[in-house]
Amino acid sequence: MKLLRSSLAILLAAGLSSNAQTTATTDPVGFTTVTVRGKTSSAKAFSTVVIPMERADAFAGSCAGASFSLDGSNRTVITFGSDLFTANQFTGTGNQHYLRLTSDSNNGDFSTIVANTANSITLADNFNSVLTTSSTFSVTPYWTLNTALPSGGGLNSGANVNAADNVIIYNANFTGTTYFYSSTNNRWQTGITPSNDVIIPPGTGLGVDRKQSTAVGLVFPGSVPLGWSAVDVNGSTSGSATKNTLVGSAYPLASKRLADIGLYTGSSSTGLQGGASAAASDTVTIYNQSTGVGTAYFYSTTNNRWQTGISDASNVTIPEGAAVLIARKSGRAPFTWYIPQPTMALN
Repeated sequence: MKLLRSSLAILLAAGLSSNAQTTATTDPVGFTTVTVRGKTSSAKAFSTVVIPMERADAFAGSCAGASFSLDGSNRTVITFGSDLFTANQFTGTGNQHYLRLTSDSNNGDFSTIVANTANSITLADNFNSVLTTSSTFSVTPYWTLNTALPSGGGLNSGANVNAADNVIIYNANFTGTTYFYSSTNNRWQTGITPSNDVIIPPGTGLGVDRKQSTAVGLVFPGSVPLGWSAVDVNGSTSGSATKNTLVGSAYPLASKRLADIGLYTGSSSTGLQGGASAAASDTVTIYNQSTGVGTAYFYSTTNNRWQTGISDASNVTIPEGAAVLIARKSGRAPFTWYIPQPTMALN
């Protein structure tokens, strides 16, 4: 699975405007190259990757002077004291944006913007319990298949899914949908369905089936992630099935030790459940860059450390740009993994 190497070129840096209420911001920008390995036999090579960069913010501001209400679908409507936007600026096919909180205890949480007027934003979720007039936020366009990987992004195109390299996006039930770049129609598709505008949410791990023997570098331009991240980890309060989540590293531009990333907090409501063995614990699987073979790790509550089997794994790192598989055992609820940033030093 996963196999990537990232190299970041910082092209410029611009500070936040002193009047963020009405002005867009520019984070340090550049590009990173994610290398997907080629196959070494007749079988396709499966890797997991993450988009390490973000698209540039369209807006950043605060809720000072704003009011919060719910519409008939229990969705938060933020109404500002003056006109800040153009109606429908953040919505529409191929133009879907999300609002992310950049302050307070829910720093990093995000929700899709389903509507906006000149002075209001309607979210897909009920955020009323976490928003205050001191809350700050950013508005950012989602990556889509075509904005992240235009014209296939270097992956092999083909007349059908069997001839082309594939990209797999997993839903909350860990059911994957397979996409390919059609050389016939010059677009992303799933089956015969046009898929250029399929959204890739922040933190999403992608599966890639490479059918060529050569490696390929996927180049992702964008803004360097600097704020907090909030990554949803699947879970289940009933049933017997383990729930899997393929997530991108919360530190996509820097390698981080398992001991330092906050996945084990001591509380199963805010992090992974530890235990005396891997069988009793939630696990994190990291994939070897060269072979695609995964190794599962768990937090040992006996030895107070990360382990694989009986071996100390406290210093094992999640490589920069990596996507990992988190397995949440039966009866354990989903949780949000909050990770402080910045993701890397800029000096």
